[in-house]
Amino acid sequence: MPNVMTVKRVQNLERDKAIRYGVRLTGAYVQVANGGEVLNLNGALNPGFLPGGIWGLTGPDPKVAGAGYPLQGPGGLAAEVVPGVDAFHPILKLFDTTTGNELAAGNYSAAVLADTNFLLSFEGRNID
Repeated sequence: MPNVMTVKRVQNLERDKAIRYGVRLTGAYVQVANGGEVLNLNGALNPGFLPGGIWGLTGPDPKVAGAGYPLQGPGGLAAEVVPGVDAFHPILKLFDTTTGNELAAGNYSAAVLADTNFLLSFEGRNID
């Protein structure tokens, strides 16, 4: 369930912005019905001190289609971002690509743990 998010890119537009995150998964997967893999957007590391790397008071709108989406799934799995308890804590949902079903709860595979190219992008209002 633990994950580490790192701000990779911030695109500030006049009214909107997009933040791209690199995500490292560790430990075990928790299915959405049991709380899921919670993402903490404002808790992401920003080692490059990129301006606009946090969401301020509103966050991306999780109810808007495309507000959060995977650019590439981890370790060959398919991924989806679903709304969480608030805009700052969406939930990552992973799928087994052979069956199309949600990944079973349990430890991540070695391929998922080793994947350093898992990227998520979130879009929302540019209000810091």
